[in-house]
Parts: sequence; structure tokens; C-alpha cells
Amino acid sequence: MTVLTLSKTPEKIVGVLEIEEIDMSPMDITKIQVDGTVLVLKEALSLAVSFDPEGQEFVMEYPEMGIVTGAENRDELLNDFCEDFYWVWQEYGKGDTSTMSEGAVKLSQRVKGMVSLLSSTDA
Repeated sequence: MTVLTLSKTPEKIVGVLEIEEIDMSPMDITKIQVDGTVLVLKEALSLAVSFDPEGQEFVMEYPEMGIVTGAENRDELLNDFCEDFYWVWQEYGKGDTSTMSEGAVKLSQRVKGMVSLLSSTDA
């Protein structure tokens, strides 16, 4: 637990069992796996990971698809990113472009161009 001063700066830290270095290395993503479906990407995404000390969470952004996600650890961050990417795939990659705006059609084309293989792990 961190005890803060009135100016919100750390005064002391108590009850700490372990201190680990924060892993700020980029995440290299080659596939998106959600709910038994796997989207294999044509090219790996290498996304920067930052740490928000105020929110105490890892943050990853992919502005080309409007994805910004934050989580307490890197595993959750990856899972959240995959869920967001999969949602974009469901809505835009598989959606009917005849009813989409010009921007949505561009997003649809972008996400379709990124995915080389769609498979299901359900048997």
C-alpha cells in the first residue's frame, strides 16, 4: 500500500512483498484469439506498451483502428486488445459495407487486409 502526502506524492510504501521491474517492451501480436476463433495476421503487429503510474495500469494503443486498452498486467492487456480487435473484425471486417460510412469502409478494408486466415478452435 502506498501512503500519499497531501500533494498526492508517495510518502511511504507498506506491506510490499515483492518489487518487480515494469516490462515496457513492445508486444508482438501475430494472432487474435477470442471465443474459439483465431484470426491470423498477415504481418505481426508490434505495439508499444506504456505504464500509467496514476492509473496503475499498462496501456496499449492502436490508433489506426481506434483501439486504446488498459489493464493491471500485460496478460490482461493482450486479452483486452484481442477482444477489441475481434470486435472491430466482427463489426467492420465481416460487416455489410453497403451500409457503412466512408470511414467505416476504410476501416473494413484495413482490417480485412490484415487478416490472412480465420479459423475456429471449436471442434
